[in-house]
Amino acid sequence: MNDENIKKLCEIFFNNFKFDSYSKEDLDKYVRNGIYDINNSVGVEINYLDDLKAQALLENYVLYAIYKRLYEFKQLYIGDYVELQIKYNRDS
Repeated sequence: MNDENIKKLCEIFFNNFKFDSYSKEDLDKYVRNGIYDINNSVGVEINYLDDLKAQALLENYVLYAIYKRLYEFKQLYIGDYVELQIKYNRDS
């Protein structure tokens, strides 16, 4: 995913979270890590601006990452990962 799209996602998440203590630049690290994690698990590069379900998963990843709760996130959202794997790997 290119830097322009990552900035758009940061803007969306920043507006949704309404955090005073985080800037859009602070979110960039979490968004990039989430994109890597989800894409790596699913096995394809997802366009998070087009796939709103994947975008919601990424947004939750970022929120849990901010609060250092990624282990809990992985337990709660494993079904979403599997759903994306099925969606994007139907032909394999």
